[in-house]
Amino acid sequence: MIHEFCGELTGARRQYVQTLNKTYAQQMRVDQVPCYGDYLQIHCLGPVSSATLDSIDRTAQQLDWIEVLVYDQGNNLIRGETGSM
Repeated sequence: MIHEFCGELTGARRQYVQTLNKTYAQQMRVDQVPCYGDYLQIHCLGPVSSATLDSIDRTAQQLDWIEVLVYDQGNNLIRGETGSM
């Protein structure tokens, strides 16, 4: 699931993404934005609760991700900002 890009996920960030992808395999796909190592992206495969996204966002901030981008099933950005990319 993790693709090669301008820097590879390592350590706690890599573990977190792997855990999310395993835990929420039916609901979402999670990875780092290619060439923007401080951005995490979530592609929803089905409904995901706001509480779940809030929890992911809090943990991502603790792991020093600047922004969590969330896309719906139509690949529309529904949460997060891409302005500083």
